[in-house]
Amino acid sequence: MKEYDLVNKISIVPRGGAGGVTIFTPNEEMMESGMYTKEYLLNRICVGMGGRIAEEIINGKSKVTTGASNDFQQVTNTARMMVEQMGMSDVIGPRNISAQPPQNMMQMM
Repeated sequence: MKEYDLVNKISIVPRGGAGGVTIFTPNEEMMESGMYTKEYLLNRICVGMGGRIAEEIINGKSKVTTGASNDFQQVTNTARMMVEQMGMSDVIGPRNISAQPPQNMMQMM
């Protein structure tokens, strides 16, 4: 993906609750500034869904596991923040509709 962190390491060896892991090298400039583009956040959602999609392709939809549960949590948090707090919804528009104060993007990663 053009606008996303570089892949540092990939392991398909199961460890703990994970069936595999991908480690990214974060973009220092974005991390320091806390400023992320909509494209970056959408790419984050796509990457987060990759594990489940791989399971569906390899094992079939009826044999997926709970392995992607943490990925779903992170993807859901990212999408919710984009819509509720960052005004990145084409439908709702540029407004904050959250009842909570805005979070720091790094707290959810």
